[in-house]
Amino acid sequence: MKKPAANPRNRLLPYQRRWADDTSRWKFGLMSRQTGKDFCSAEEGVRDCFLHEQARSKTTWLIAAPSERQSIESLDKWKDWTTAYKLAIADVREERAGGPEALLKSVTIIFPRGSRVIAVPGRPDTVRGYSANVLLTEFAFFENPEQTWRAIVPAVTNPLRGGVKKVRLITTPNGIGNKAYDIWTKNYKVAEASTPLKDSGGTPLPHSAQSATPWSCHFVDIYTAVKEGLPLDIEELKTAVDDPEGWAQEFECQFLDVQAVLLPYELIASCESVEATATVPAGYWDAKLQFSIDMGIDFGRRHDLTVCWSNAQLGDVAQTVEVLELAKMSTPEQIAILRPRLKRARRVCLDYTGAGIGMGDYLAQEFGE
Repeated sequence: MKKPAANPRNRLLPYQRRWADDTSRWKFGLMSRQTGKDFCSAEEGVRDCFLHEQARSKTTWLIAAPSERQSIESLDKWKDWTTAYKLAIADVREERAGGPEALLKSVTIIFPRGSRVIAVPGRPDTVRGYSANVLLTEFAFFENPEQTWRAIVPAVTNPLRGGVKKVRLITTPNGIGNKAYDIWTKNYKVAEASTPLKDSGGTPLPHSAQSATPWSCHFVDIYTAVKEGLPLDIEELKTAVDDPEGWAQEFECQFLDVQAVLLPYELIASCESVEATATVPAGYWDAKLQFSIDMGIDFGRRHDLTVCWSNAQLGDVAQTVEVLELAKMSTPEQIAILRPRLKRARRVCLDYTGAGIGMGDYLAQEFGE
């Protein structure tokens, strides 16, 4: 008697199966390192292509990762699942910006009925223009996640181009104050507050569209993964990492305040003085100063502040004299306020990029480079 073929999905661990089975349009998986987030995401995508191929229809998936290497490695897991599902590949195409050694633009797997899987580096210019289901892997580590997200959302929210699209974000945390952190914290907290749904066996389902958020949020730290079958020795791994902050971020999925890590509050406090003020009194810059002044200027026009930071060189100590902030002022108005300060400065450094080029041209013309 012929044995029945093994179900490819038996390779998935319970938390991976929950992720792959979740059909929500918007999904966010905050997952520890080494838990197989690309592996189970590839199963969902290949199964979708397999079902479309069987129905003689087609679908398209777009994979984007922080780098060319990571995009190709993620795509390799999709190739593994095509073998598991015995899904034929009609063609594999690679496109680069120039010759063979140039930067990768895309690698595409094409199936016989026309379904496609396209892997690209996660940059605003490479994701723009596609109409596809989207997997953004290690999204928190994209070079510019905000601009990349802005470029990709119009394509996935337009049902007239290939129907309703699915969006999958998978990542480990990478500090606070980025797009991945914003999406997760806004939606996971809302979902947590709602009454958890349960499946027929009484197991809680992922936080999902039962709440005010459209996102279905899956949280998988290393402890959850090992409890559900991932063959790792947690204590051995933790000892090998030997970095409490790295362990907390990479394996416990905690969003750390990386600025606080780089500049501890104790260090900042040691540089503060109770006598310090943000600005100096009127007439300060008209007086004859007995010390040299160095300045740094970062220009802002509408949304950001212009900041002029002035340091006095007192012996071998650079002491902050003033931190001047100028908000929503025209460039000529700003220069009028800065002029008496610039006349007293020994050296001025200006961010001569973007909007700062205009002010830089003014100042170089009046004060010299």
